[in-house]
Amino acid sequence: MKFVERECCPACEGTRSRTLLELSFGEGPLGDFVHEFYRREPLDGTYRLDECLDCGLIFQRFIADDELMARLYTDYARPAEDVPLALHAADTHELQSLAAFLGKSRLKILDYGTGWGSWPISASKLGHDAFATELAPHRARWVAEQGVTVITDAEIPDHRFDVINLEQVLEHVPEPLELLRSLAPALRGVLKLSLPNSDRRHIAELARGNFRHVMAFHPYEHVNSFNRRALAALVERVGLSEVRPSLRHLYAFRSTSPKDLARPIWRFHNPSNLYLWAVVKRRCSSRPN
Repeated sequence: MKFVERECCPACEGTRSRTLLELSFGEGPLGDFVHEFYRREPLDGTYRLDECLDCGLIFQRFIADDELMARLYTDYARPAEDVPLALHAADTHELQSLAAFLGKSRLKILDYGTGWGSWPISASKLGHDAFATELAPHRARWVAEQGVTVITDAEIPDHRFDVINLEQVLEHVPEPLELLRSLAPALRGVLKLSLPNSDRRHIAELARGNFRHVMAFHPYEHVNSFNRRALAALVERVGLSEVRPSLRHLYAFRSTSPKDLARPIWRFHNPSNLYLWAVVKRRCSSRPN
């Protein structure tokens, strides 16, 4: 197990970057944070944040290799008994909004990197065809037991999905550009992205040992720290374009709860999180004279 270097920007493949911060995982406040968060001794390696000068992505230059990455999402994961089984209103309302936007009563959805599967379980209970991928075998088994079809990355090209959901995923994957390139051919509807919004002003706080705002730059796991500019460039690069659903679509659900009514708008305007729907770009076709 070791850390490997990424030699170019994982979002735009640019090679022009500058280093914003460089620390040792095992020393000082960073070492204390890692030890407290994971309840394990910090690994030997360098925590280095570089900023792409082309698209603005901030990314960790050195990331876990495949073996270490697998350990992070298996050995370090919380147990299944801590996972709530209740259907989450936030998930069901979002799925109802997506169904209204696409004009379909039954969706075929893929939740990529599902974790404990709240989103596809909600979709299945609503009568949608729910699929998911998950790296950790014990979580994949759990999700399958709840009625979701768990597939591998290799099986994705065999399907066409109305919705592909990447909820808090892009910040984790070593090559987000390559991931979206692999998913785009399987999309026939909406790609939904939700991930932490990075603020480079927090880099100075990290340098001073204040990890209060570390989430977007979380060591080991959040290896890509997107801002809106970087995310828009990534989506554009894979041939997708951002769409904004109408209020009619966003409020396709029924609720009188103030929290439920505020959530659809807050999703798009939450300063600490990026939230985006994208569709395949329409190609202009020529007509005969």
